[in-house]
Amino acid sequence: MAFRLTKGQLRQKQTLLTTLREAEQAFEGAVTAYNGAVEQAREWLQKTADGIRSEYDSKSERWQDNRTGQAVSVWLDEWDNIDADLVELPESVASAIEDLSDQPGNG
Repeated sequence: MAFRLTKGQLRQKQTLLTTLREAEQAFEGAVTAYNGAVEQAREWLQKTADGIRSEYDSKSERWQDNRTGQAVSVWLDEWDNIDADLVELPESVASAIEDLSDQPGNG
């Protein structure tokens, strides 16, 4: 008796691979759209923070040292420290399953 996947298991594997590939394509499309939105947000944050920083820097040292100036400085630090790092895309599950051998000794 040879150890190998049955015809039914091979059909199930192919169906699962198709489903996974379709889901991965949808996921990748969503991640691409998300990454684009994050990049727009980063650009807006940087431009806005630069404008606030420029206005802050144009104020006198006396103003920067008063309560309002210190509050603006803390606020600017919050803006400067925003970091919207994204998690890397996971490895393809479909590829991992597809790479599994259908029988011993074929891998």
